[in-house]
Amino acid sequence: MQNLIFTQLSIPEIRKLMREEFLAVLKTNKSLITDSPNENKKVFTFKEGCDYLNISKSHGYKLTSTNQIGHSKRGKKIYFTKEQLDKWILDTTIKTDKEVFNEELSNAEKYLASRNKKGGKL
Repeated sequence: MQNLIFTQLSIPEIRKLMREEFLAVLKTNKSLITDSPNENKKVFTFKEGCDYLNISKSHGYKLTSTNQIGHSKRGKKIYFTKEQLDKWILDTTIKTDKEVFNEELSNAEKYLASRNKKGGKL
């Protein structure tokens, strides 16, 4: 935008310049337009859910058909709640090596403790 002195411009001219600048910003940063509608949404269509998860539709169908992700069906249409999608994202968290080691150690200790009880199965 050029350096202009606004006092020399009429109100319609100022509005026109502001509109042009605003549209230019929106065109360069489309995430301002596309990200905000899903922030407040509670129920997503299948396509919106796949977009939210950033997965392909075919992968989305695979996840729903094998019940790996929570979903609802109404006729042939598939819907997700935001909570279901967020839960699926968080449930697929990969454990660190230390967490895996500690879990295995705990399981081994429980197994050995159950074998040492009187009358326990061998």
